[in-house]
Amino acid sequence: MSPALATELAPCDHCGLPVPQARAETGFCCQGCAQVAAFLGSAGLAADAARRVGTDATPARPSGR
Repeated sequence: MSPALATELAPCDHCGLPVPQARAETGFCCQGCAQVAAFLGSAGLAADAARRVGTDATPARPSGR
């Protein structure tokens, strides 16, 4: 499916917030989430983070600051 046909933005692989179209190839909404996910993976904690998927946890909302 082309990005122009997508009706919803995919959720970030780390925090669950929508991934902007410009970052769609990465799977992360921002560089911070990409870095945290890389750190968790290198520390052997990726499986622990993956267990969080599907829970009722909600991502933090940007403060605008």
